[in-house]
Amino acid sequence: MKTVIHPVVKTTTNALRASIKEILRWISRPQSERRYIPELDGLRFVAIMMVVIQHLSERLFRIQPGSIQQSWEHNPLHYAVSRGSIGVLLFFAISGFILSLPFWNESKPIAYRGYLRGRLLRIEPPYLIWMCVWALVLLLTGRFAAGDLGPHLLASLLYSHTLGYGEFSVINPVAWSLEIEIQFYLLAPLFVYLLRRYFKPEPRFWIIPTLILAYTALMHAMGWQHGLLKFTLLGQLPYFFMGLWIGDQYQQGRIAEKRSPWAMLILPFWIVMMYTWSEEFLKTIVFLVALGGFFTLSLRPSLFRDILRNPWVAAIGGMCYTIYLVHLPLLEGFSKLTQGWFVHPNYLVSMLVHGVMWVLPVLMFSIAGYLFFEKPFMNRNWPSIFMQFLKSGLKPVSRANASTIITVLTIGGTFFVGRATAQTDTLTWQGRVVAPLPVLIERATQNAILLKETDRQIEIYAVDRDLTRKQWLQHFSLAGGTDAGNGNYLSTSNDGFRAVNSSSNRQTVQFAVGVNVQIPFTAFTSRKDEIKKQTLIMEKEMLHKSGQIQSIKQEVIVRYTQFKEALRLLELQSAAKEASTLQLTVAEKYFKEAQMSVEEYGRAMEQHFQARMELERRKSSAEMAYHLLNIIVGESIN
Repeated sequence: MKTVIHPVVKTTTNALRASIKEILRWISRPQSERRYIPELDGLRFVAIMMVVIQHLSERLFRIQPGSIQQSWEHNPLHYAVSRGSIGVLLFFAISGFILSLPFWNESKPIAYRGYLRGRLLRIEPPYLIWMCVWALVLLLTGRFAAGDLGPHLLASLLYSHTLGYGEFSVINPVAWSLEIEIQFYLLAPLFVYLLRRYFKPEPRFWIIPTLILAYTALMHAMGWQHGLLKFTLLGQLPYFFMGLWIGDQYQQGRIAEKRSPWAMLILPFWIVMMYTWSEEFLKTIVFLVALGGFFTLSLRPSLFRDILRNPWVAAIGGMCYTIYLVHLPLLEGFSKLTQGWFVHPNYLVSMLVHGVMWVLPVLMFSIAGYLFFEKPFMNRNWPSIFMQFLKSGLKPVSRANASTIITVLTIGGTFFVGRATAQTDTLTWQGRVVAPLPVLIERATQNAILLKETDRQIEIYAVDRDLTRKQWLQHFSLAGGTDAGNGNYLSTSNDGFRAVNSSSNRQTVQFAVGVNVQIPFTAFTSRKDEIKKQTLIMEKEMLHKSGQIQSIKQEVIVRYTQFKEALRLLELQSAAKEASTLQLTVAEKYFKEAQMSVEEYGRAMEQHFQARMELERRKSSAEMAYHLLNIIVGESIN
């Protein structure tokens, strides 16, 4: 029996399908003249979702009661989600692949100048816009003063905040990885040029992995994977090079376009990465192998690649840059705004509920930001298009109304989140405005002598550990010597009648060079244990430092609250004193007119005197609270 569909239902269904296709086309990445690889955007989707879910879990964990936090710490799912930073390393490998791929193609060479211009026009505008937006939020909500925030913003815009301040950007902490990315952007063409110049395509299959292994060994020997160097290209280069190597193999056609039984290893490779993400040498090597296997298999035909190529997955992955730049401030705001709305001991249930409450609005906000602040800059000719738009007198263009709505949503959403995270109290003392509480906390942590001593101690332990790492050099020695002198040479010949003797003097020089190698196995094993011991000591000091920071933060909050309360009481007492003054003035008038007794007039004078004394006492209390806050901050609080 044939099913008959009502015309209205059919029309509505077709209209809905058309609308969905239009939305998908609208949010999809614009296609360039180069070959589009949709599974790369699918990998971006995997990477950005891992990062977003990890940050969601961290903020959800932070607002839970202590008993729930303890139960979640031993939850296997919570541990798996905490490995979300693997997504950043996957981003590094994707960057190595994408940036190197055009340079591996010798038939279509790209000029370095054109490459830099393309990168600059593509990634700089969204980055500048969002960093300025979040800085404006911090200013408007009173979390930072302009003078305090300005240097942080400048360092962030120059991709140097982590190195300059020794901490993540206060404007948007996730910018640390972009600071590393920009370093690789500048050097990627040079790396490919050197590899192409000195190695032919066939040998590069094993030469590049050998270089990755050698550099990883050097990186661990020098300790570049620790401290601030961890947040530079020196400490992250192997992950970029893994993508660079896969790009070379892809360009050569070594990654076959046919299904392979090895595809079943995609999930095991990801699990291996979860459990080998570490700063230990052997685990790093295993991690790199798993990363290379996961990346390579994702490019080969399989069910997983089909998922990555799904238009919606690829579209969301294509806007990962905007999602990365906006998700953390938004999650921070939502976590504080909705704190206490839903508390459940089950980790999975809490993640699902808060994922709907937090992640869906973040995604909607990201789509708006992507359409307005990123997608226009994907067109390489946007500067000329923008100039033509200005010359046209800002005439209405297509989707102008949509752009206006997006702008309103962006500004409104930014202000909404800023209000959720703000400390809006404005305190004044003796005509001077007191800095906001977050600024005072930052100044106190920067000026704390205990923290500076802890930092020096950590640096000492780090130097000791590096020296221990280099002790393997003591097992090698190089010796050389030279022996010079004169020698006599005597020869005898016979001319048939007599013997003829001849002699000559010769200078002789002998050189000797030798390498002495000692391999005491106990020294190797004890050195490894010593390095582990020093690493644990450093971690202990870092935990101690975290505790000190929390203590200082709590102390600043307590003294700030006391000062705030003292000002409030001072204001109330000042009003009471004004009232007593007015009451005394009225009593004096009535007393002079003989309409008030001496006792009543005396009580009015006594109340006025007590009000003045109490006001002076409140002033002294506020002054004391002000000075105590100054002491804990370590500098002027104005």
